[in-house]
Amino acid sequence: MAGTITVTPPDNTDRFNRPIQKWVITWATTSGGAFSQPIGHKINGTLIGIETVPDAGGTQPSSYGFTLTDEQGRDVAGGLGVTRSTTVTEIIAPIVSVTVNSIQYPRDVVLYDNLTLAVTSAGNSKGGTMYLYVR
Repeated sequence: MAGTITVTPPDNTDRFNRPIQKWVITWATTSGGAFSQPIGHKINGTLIGIETVPDAGGTQPSSYGFTLTDEQGRDVAGGLGVTRSTTVTEIIAPIVSVTVNSIQYPRDVVLYDNLTLAVTSAGNSKGGTMYLYVR
């Protein structure tokens, strides 16, 4: 499962005036059309959104999905990345559910991990960009 990712961390020089961090992850598949690879940076904060943008033209995925797992193996996208559009930008706002006394409560996804991006079924030499919005 070969592929490449390029990660651009946010500019954290002014966290007071820009409290939302925007992480840019550009990905591309090689042979096999799928890959799983750590992003190589520890992300700290509350995940408030994931935006997916498929490439266009010759590198546009034929179909694809993704998981973004933390160091404990949990998909921080909450399974919402399984089927993504190959033509339009999509945004998801992942939440987790906590059960207390048989009642489920939604909670924000809190990160303090080096995440692993896994892309599936994209096709050979296809790509896209993912934006992680972290508060």
